[in-house]
Amino acid sequence: MMVTVLARDDPPGDARSQPPPRRWPRVVILVVTVVALAVGGCAVDALRVPGTDGVAAKLAEWGRTHGFNSEITWLEKQLYLRNQPAIGGQPPGGIPVAAGAVSQVTGSSALPAAPLAPLGGGAALPGEGSWHTVVTAHGRPAVQVAALRPDGQHTSFVVGVLRMDPALVRGELRPGTTDPGGSWDASPSLTGAEMRSVAVAFNGGFRLTDPSHPG
Repeated sequence: MMVTVLARDDPPGDARSQPPPRRWPRVVILVVTVVALAVGGCAVDALRVPGTDGVAAKLAEWGRTHGFNSEITWLEKQLYLRNQPAIGGQPPGGIPVAAGAVSQVTGSSALPAAPLAPLGGGAALPGEGSWHTVVTAHGRPAVQVAALRPDGQHTSFVVGVLRMDPALVRGELRPGTTDPGGSWDASPSLTGAEMRSVAVAFNGGFRLTDPSHPG
């Protein structure tokens, strides 16, 4: 019997008969690595911003600055819903007295300001809403603060209210270290001499670019 043998150009098991190697795992790893490095770099930049804010606050500000305002607001709302403030109770230790309060202003003929009425109604706790002078000028109360509960539900919390006499203090706008930018005659930081004449300092408010609270 004649047997015909047909020879193959490629022996069995040749590489060309095997399925091509999968490259997508390497691509995914590369993409994840690039994204991780980018996010890490952004996080480092955010944390380098001067100030006393915590990590979460600095990252949130970075996100709002880079177009994630709605996402940050949603996240903050979810955190609030999962960690809502307690209802009822009283402030631990009662209503606090402001640090550095002046017990009596020497030579002042001004009558004491009437205490603020409780915001939640009902009877006031001892010292609630009473004004305390913390800064004087020319022997007169220039800055006063009061502490009281914010409403009739969250009665274990205390908020502060500040009042300033415009005849004794004046406002001065200073630029931030990163926002709003631009050229300013004033420095973002105070010198030692300037700090001795400052009565109070606080954040200027919302960003000019904030869509819900412009300026």
